[in-house]
Amino acid sequence: MAVQAKLHHIMTRTRETLTLAENDVLDLLLDGLTNAEIAEQLELSDKTVKNHLSHILAKTGCATRLELTVQVYKERERELKRRIRVA
Repeated sequence: MAVQAKLHHIMTRTRETLTLAENDVLDLLLDGLTNAEIAEQLELSDKTVKNHLSHILAKTGCATRLELTVQVYKERERELKRRIRVA
């Protein structure tokens, strides 16, 4: 349980420390978009999207976009379960 609490703290804190642009990129990444699709949607260059993703990975401590996606979805699932228990 300590690992879950630590992950929750990291992911919550991370979302708060990401810039608006990084949060936009993360949201589209979680929707399954590629870097090129994210760049097109946000009207950014591919290089800018790559830079944002590098910053997101550094801030979360994740090594890959897959690891990042899994961690975010795991945290969302845990948060939903917590809310259901409280309700």
